[in-house]
Amino acid sequence: MPVLNIESLEQAARERTGLEDFGTPEYREALAVLLDSALSEGRMNDAGREYLSVATTDHLVNRLEIHDWLTRHPEIEGEAIEPPIIVASGPRTGTTAAGFLLGCDPDNRSLLSWEARRPCPPPERETAACDPRAVAMRKNMESDQSRAFRRIHIGRGDGPDECHFLLSNAFYSPHYVHLINTPRQYAWATRECDMRIGYRYHEQQLKLLQWRNKRERWALKNPPHLLYNEEMFTVYPDATLVHIHRDPVEMLGSICSLTRIMRGRNSDEVRDEEIGRHMVEMIVDSMDRTLAFRDSHPDVRVADIPYREFVDTPVVAMQRVYDAAGLPFTTAAEEGMSRWAKRNPPGLHGVHEYDLSEYGVEIGELRERLGRYCERFDVPLRGI
Repeated sequence: MPVLNIESLEQAARERTGLEDFGTPEYREALAVLLDSALSEGRMNDAGREYLSVATTDHLVNRLEIHDWLTRHPEIEGEAIEPPIIVASGPRTGTTAAGFLLGCDPDNRSLLSWEARRPCPPPERETAACDPRAVAMRKNMESDQSRAFRRIHIGRGDGPDECHFLLSNAFYSPHYVHLINTPRQYAWATRECDMRIGYRYHEQQLKLLQWRNKRERWALKNPPHLLYNEEMFTVYPDATLVHIHRDPVEMLGSICSLTRIMRGRNSDEVRDEEIGRHMVEMIVDSMDRTLAFRDSHPDVRVADIPYREFVDTPVVAMQRVYDAAGLPFTTAAEEGMSRWAKRNPPGLHGVHEYDLSEYGVEIGELRERLGRYCERFDVPLRGI
C-alpha cells in the first residue's frame, strides 16, 4: 500500500531523478490540500491510492526536471509566448475536437498528450514525432482506452491534450474532483488559492516546451480555464478565447457520466447524487465567473460558438476563431481541418448515452442558477 504523505512522495521523486530542488515551495500547500481531501473524503480503493501515488509522484518528478532545465538554461526564461488561442469552454462542449482541429494548422503549437505528461527533456522539432515518449504514450492510450470510453472522449498519445497537466505540476488544478471525491480540494482550488501562481508556472512550462520546438502561436484547451479567466489573462493578456456554448442539461449529463466512470476506477463507493452536486457546482461557478469576466473585460478577443454550429460546421466555426483573433485562415489550416473533420464525424465510436435524472439534478435548479448565462449567450436549456 503506497504511503501518501508529502515527504514520502518527494523522496520517491528524488530517487527517480537524482535531483533535489523542486523550485518554489508553494506547491507543498496545494499538494497537502489534495492529499488531505483525497484521504478524508475520497473513499479510495487500492487502485485509487495507487493512482494518486503514481500521479503525484509523476508531477513531483516533472517539477524536479523542469527546475533543473530552467536552472541550467536561463535563456529559456527569455522565450516570448505569442498571443495564444485558448479553448475555454464548459466540459463536454467539443473542446477535444476543437483542440484537434486547431492542431491541424501547421502554424499552431498544440500541447500534446505525451509532452503534457512528461515535459522533460523538452522536445526538439526534428525528433518530436518519433520521441520515445510519444511512441509509448500512443501505444498505451490505444490499449487502455476501451471502446465504451472512446464514445465519450477521443484521444491520442500524440494528439492535443488539456492544460490541467501543466497546472497539476504545481497541484493548482480543480480537475481531481472528476477522478476522486475531493470537494475540499475543489473548494480550495476555486475559492482560496491564488491561481496566478498556477498560471505563471504554466507559462514557464510553455516556454520550456517551445524552446526547441516553436510555432507561430500556442493553441490550448482546458474547460477549467473558465474558472480562472481573470487570473489567466494576467499572464496571457492578449489571448483569444474560444467558448463553445452547449445546453447545460446535455453538458451536465455528459460530464456526470464521464465522472462516474473515472471515479469508479478509484473508488468502490461512487455516489451519483454526490457527482451531480459537484458537477452542478462546477458548471455554475464556471458560467458565473464567465459572466463576471466578460462584463469587466468587454474588449477581450473571443469567439462565441453555438455547440450545434460547431458540430454541424466545425471548419466554419474555426474560421470564426481566426477572425476573432485577427489571424489569417490559411489554405493549409482549412484543408487540414477539413480532412480531420471528415475522418472524425460525430458518433464515430458510437453514441454516448446518459440520463441526468440519475444524478439528482433538477431542471428547475438549473433554470434558476444558469438562466442569466443562457439568456446572455442565447443558449438553449431543456425545460425553459
